[in-house]
Amino acid sequence: MAFARPKQNSMFEGYTYETVLGRMLDRLPPTLDRREGSFLYAALAPTAWELSEAYANLERALQDGFAATATRESLILLGRERGLAPEPATFALVEVKFPTDSLEIGSTCTTDGQAFSVESRKEESVYRLRAKASGEIGNLALGKTLFYSAQAGSLLCDVLSIVSPGLPEEDTESFRARYFDSLSAQSFGGNRADYVERTRAIPEVGSVKILPAWNGEGTVKVIFTDENGAAPSEDLVKTVQEQVEGFAPIGHTVTVAPASPVFLDVSAKLEYEEDVDVDAVQTAVMDALVDRFDLLVQEWHDREQSIVRYGKIHACILDCAGVAGVTDLVIAGGSESLTLRPEEIPELGDLVIE
Repeated sequence: MAFARPKQNSMFEGYTYETVLGRMLDRLPPTLDRREGSFLYAALAPTAWELSEAYANLERALQDGFAATATRESLILLGRERGLAPEPATFALVEVKFPTDSLEIGSTCTTDGQAFSVESRKEESVYRLRAKASGEIGNLALGKTLFYSAQAGSLLCDVLSIVSPGLPEEDTESFRARYFDSLSAQSFGGNRADYVERTRAIPEVGSVKILPAWNGEGTVKVIFTDENGAAPSEDLVKTVQEQVEGFAPIGHTVTVAPASPVFLDVSAKLEYEEDVDVDAVQTAVMDALVDRFDLLVQEWHDREQSIVRYGKIHACILDCAGVAGVTDLVIAGGSESLTLRPEEIPELGDLVIE
């Protein structure tokens, strides 16, 4: 969730060069020549400039003392006081099928100017390659790609999947939001906030839902999405399971499960008010429903089970300008509210508005 930075009034906004110089000149006796170009004006102007710069630096120092307005560099320093740091960029791991099975582990392959290290062999002719450059640049498009290997020369290969996407370093506003999350949810060993904080700190993990005592006393279930809000890969689930077991308190039995988006089709027939643009009304209804489902996704990690309420979807459509009534509203093939399993994230599927 993005953190909305508050608008701050400047404590020193009135101390501009012109203002400071004007105040200095006003303090001189009126009998002296204070016009631009005069000796006194020329003597005071450089001092006024330096003072205005000093006030600007004071303003920046003041803003950098608060997490809501700090620059990235200062925010990182504030984060260190709470043991936080921006998530580092990650290196993409891709799975590629080669026309040869003779690649050496640790050797280098290149494609389109990007270098990859052969990290492991999954099966015959299928290798996992780790990008040598961090970030999204290593996320190759699936399908046929020309690789070059010093061992085998140019090879037309098939990129099968991105096992682990390359991600850029955490952006400033995301880190700012995580900083404030750490203030609002104080954690201690083994409580819900502790599991959420530690699990979210694992690279590539997105939203996290914790179900304490889900299968009896001492059991904890950790459900999570990847960085993009999608279902995580098997490798990421395995990594999270291992790391969570490492910090779980003695006596806790932890189960890690991937979140799974569930796409719900929605259709409805509208009654329109007079003299309205039907296409514009339908577009507004579709936008409102997209926003409604986006809100359900954002709230997923805070609720044990997501409920898609029929009445709220109906009201969401009816509240749109130009809509006089709603009939034949169908959500996922039915006309009632839906209660999803804890692992399921409600996503808007096919949308038909008539």
